[in-house]
Amino acid sequence: AVVSTQSTGDLKEQALAMYKLQQDWIGERFKQEMDSIKAMCEMLRDVIESEKPLIQQIQLVDEQFMVNLGYRMFQPPVTPAPDPPIEVPSPTVFSIAQIQELHRNLSSIAPSGFISLEMLVAMFEAPAFIPEIWFNVTTQQLEDIFSRHLSDTKYVNWRSVLL
Repeated sequence: AVVSTQSTGDLKEQALAMYKLQQDWIGERFKQEMDSIKAMCEMLRDVIESEKPLIQQIQLVDEQFMVNLGYRMFQPPVTPAPDPPIEVPSPTVFSIAQIQELHRNLSSIAPSGFISLEMLVAMFEAPAFIPEIWFNVTTQQLEDIFSRHLSDTKYVNWRSVLL
């Protein structure tokens, strides 16, 4: 009877030790879950206060709080492209359209990049695609301007003129 009382006491002590160990594990798990919930709440508070959408997926699995950066809840908004700049026409400066037209004409007439001085001057006498200030420029003034770009062969590199 003494042995059975002693064995019962030992079993009771082992059960109490196991119960305490189990309570410690449950308490630790609960603490980890609460810490994860607290971290998630702080993150959600920051997102709400910044008034930005929550793009990444967040998960609370058991005692672990995770932000899945590889998964998006929805596509982030696409920022629209800025409006193209509006060019204000000027009577003294070539517009982009005028330069493009001049380039197109020169490319079709002299694709090699070299044109005679006379032909280049003649192109600038046609006022369709040049600024107003060029309307009053004389043939001699044009020859003087373009002669700076003359090569030894008496041809002008029109690409350097455009620059």
